[in-house]
Amino acid sequence: MSTISIPMLVALLFAVLINTSATAQQGELNQLQRSTVGDCQCPENIYTSSAPNHTFTFSNDKQIVVCGYGVDEQQPDVLSEFVLAECGVDTVIDFWGAMTICRLGFKQDTLFVQELYELPTGDDFQLREIVWTIEEFSYKGGELMRKKRINRDLKLYDNATIENVLHRYKEADNVLNEDKMLLADQLFTAALSAHAKAKSAFLDFRRRFPELSGAYLQQYRILTKMLSAWEKGR
Repeated sequence: MSTISIPMLVALLFAVLINTSATAQQGELNQLQRSTVGDCQCPENIYTSSAPNHTFTFSNDKQIVVCGYGVDEQQPDVLSEFVLAECGVDTVIDFWGAMTICRLGFKQDTLFVQELYELPTGDDFQLREIVWTIEEFSYKGGELMRKKRINRDLKLYDNATIENVLHRYKEADNVLNEDKMLLADQLFTAALSAHAKAKSAFLDFRRRFPELSGAYLQQYRILTKMLSAWEKGR
């Protein structure tokens, strides 16, 4: 198995939470003990090495191989910066970058790729791992089928919690720091509830903190894209 790359340092921030989380989806899909590491390798590509992490065999004898970087040795099904490829095909199916962490599972002749994220949905806004999207790969005859959906079975804020978040945002100073980025996560989570004021406050965050840059700016952009995808799927 490939060793972790330097870009994956950001992914290690998730490791502790991943170790302790036990979501229902994980229990249903954590089937990697059925995968193997065989002779098949990923094609040469610009993203990762060709060395396989896992190979999944479907009922039609087609195989999909995974090559990339494990986030945690305790959970080999959690990867980042990885590719999927069909055995015998000289191009990859797709690439998941270093800012994306996924859990892979195989069930009922289908490969599942769950994109993981952390949202402040725990007690006192503690971060909790959630499954943000679920992508399925299966075969219809010899043709690879692929579909992706947003997981809408998320714990969202009630009105009292949303008002609490909005009040904290209103009373916060204008010094950008880690606490403000946690507040951005809370505003985003509140906006998922279709709360107009929460969405307005989340979008206002960029104006209020124009000095956003680097990892902070990347985090905010990711949340903005996630909110847009969430709203389109309603």
